[in-house]
Amino acid sequence: MRTPLTSIIGYSDLMRRDVLSREDNITSSQSIYAEARRLCQMSDALLYGLMANGEIELENISTKCLVNDLVSSYKHKLRDKNLHVKSTMKTEHLRPIKFYSFRLFGNLMDKCY
Repeated sequence: MRTPLTSIIGYSDLMRRDVLSREDNITSSQSIYAEARRLCQMSDALLYGLMANGEIELENISTKCLVNDLVSSYKHKLRDKNLHVKSTMKTEHLRPIKFYSFRLFGNLMDKCY
């Protein structure tokens, strides 16, 4: 996982310092995108491997708590867009991997605005 991260850090640093030509900037952004996708694939493969070996325990989480945590972490973005979240859901208990559930719903929140 270090190789994609090192590439991302290196290319983004060059872009941040504004020392690249427009063409090199485009090439660097494409490399960052490709390395980030590779990092996601590696992360997923690691997760699936850990799950298959029984090394990750699924935990009971409340859907209501998950939504409340999510709204709390997005409160600044929601406020900036003058959006309010109203939930009338019943509390259900799931046994997912909490981090990935949070990420899934976070991705949905990102698409909302």
